[in-house]
Amino acid sequence: MSRQFCIAGALSFAFLLSVAPAQLGAAIVTPGNVLVMDVNTNTLREFTSAGLFIQAFTVADDAGAGSTEVPRDIAVDTLGNIHVFNGTFNPSLSTIDQATGVQTDRSGPGTGFAIGNVLNRGTVAAIGAQVFVADQPVGARNEQGILRFDAASGFTSTRFATDFIANDLNFGFDGRLYALGTESTSATSSPTVLNVYDPNTLLRLDQINLPTATSGLSLNGLVADGLGNYFAVHGNDEILKLDAAGNIVSTANIIDATGLYDIDIDASGNLMVSGIDNQVFFTNTSFSTQFAFDASTSGPSPPPRLFAAFATAVVAVPEPTTMAVLSVFAATVLCKRRRVATRRSRR
Repeated sequence: MSRQFCIAGALSFAFLLSVAPAQLGAAIVTPGNVLVMDVNTNTLREFTSAGLFIQAFTVADDAGAGSTEVPRDIAVDTLGNIHVFNGTFNPSLSTIDQATGVQTDRSGPGTGFAIGNVLNRGTVAAIGAQVFVADQPVGARNEQGILRFDAASGFTSTRFATDFIANDLNFGFDGRLYALGTESTSATSSPTVLNVYDPNTLLRLDQINLPTATSGLSLNGLVADGLGNYFAVHGNDEILKLDAAGNIVSTANIIDATGLYDIDIDASGNLMVSGIDNQVFFTNTSFSTQFAFDASTSGPSPPPRLFAAFATAVVAVPEPTTMAVLSVFAATVLCKRRRVATRRSRR
């Protein structure tokens, strides 16, 4: 075995070691399926990607109560938890243990976090065991930024990006946090900036100032494919494909959709959108197909409101230092075994 092959094998082995524990943390919901939050009925439902109903969870209103304190966006982590952005002016991060169905509400440090009472607001994203929520200034409260909760360490929380107001948060499969929003002093329905953060160091890695043609469409949500492309949704029931500078490359009109505001992407390049509609809608990154299924049991009044997410947890990308340590260890073990085998074969 050559030295180069030995090192390459060690790197591959190290990567598998680093991601396997998270992937083996099997949850009750099935990876590849779809989770849909029905805001009007406080019901979280699991469906197959073909629209077959699997099971339902009931989500209790946040302790803040009031007509606006309803469950909104959802995300899953690698520990078997479902996380819900629950409320507006006085929300909680509501965590549901899939094995027991027990819901635990947390508000975070200090005054916690908040958003305005806007239909498409209230965003949560997760990678590995880390969960992120957006915080916006509301009323006399001027705190803002992004909060990170560490589900593996008792949900300790950290505030960062305090110069930014995020409307939407999502993780790309490159392990980066993509935040759509503004650097103005108040939240806006027309986000103009896309910030990219490292979820481990919380440092901003990149910033894209969206061109007028893009920001003028009042984007509601945005996802990244990890390959330099972005996909955004807005209220005119379209999905936009954007290049690395935020320019519009192509557009897909989602047939029969109404008031889209939520978007998610999976590792296979499937896009899912939802909004003021009783259906969730699917296409792909080339916009070559479309599909939809009914996901709400509420009636036409008030109008249905859905948030949707793929039930596959995003696995954390190892930090460079961790990868280096694993690589050295794996290389040492593999190469030592090779040397022993070589000596034995020469006897």
